[in-house]
Amino acid sequence: MVTDVLPKTERLRAEYLRSDQMGGLPLPSDDRLRMAARVIEEALGTEECGPVRKACLEFLTAAAQFYGASKPQVRVLRARPLKIRKDGWGTETFGDYHYEDKLIRVWMRTAIQSEVSAELRRGVGPPYFSRK
Repeated sequence: MVTDVLPKTERLRAEYLRSDQMGGLPLPSDDRLRMAARVIEEALGTEECGPVRKACLEFLTAAAQFYGASKPQVRVLRARPLKIRKDGWGTETFGDYHYEDKLIRVWMRTAIQSEVSAELRRGVGPPYFSRK
């Protein structure tokens, strides 16, 4: 797994390490996030970006309200970017976010077979996001 390098400044490095120490987030006692996640799962069944984007925005709205955060925008894109290196080793991007723009991008299809990715079919989000 490729992750971000440690930030160079002491302040940003401390923030990065503090974030890395977090073991989890508190969840609401009701089902608002679980229900919103189920809507994403149902939307994935359409294999279309529009319904998935709408469902993701509903989830982000519920999460932002619960956590008292601003709601980011989301772009749901088709096939993942595939980067092949000279030695034949390749990587696929699951998703990323642009902190300053408050924008999350996720790719719903694998790069090679262009199928809805197994991670999304299982209702599991990307294992990590790279920060842009």
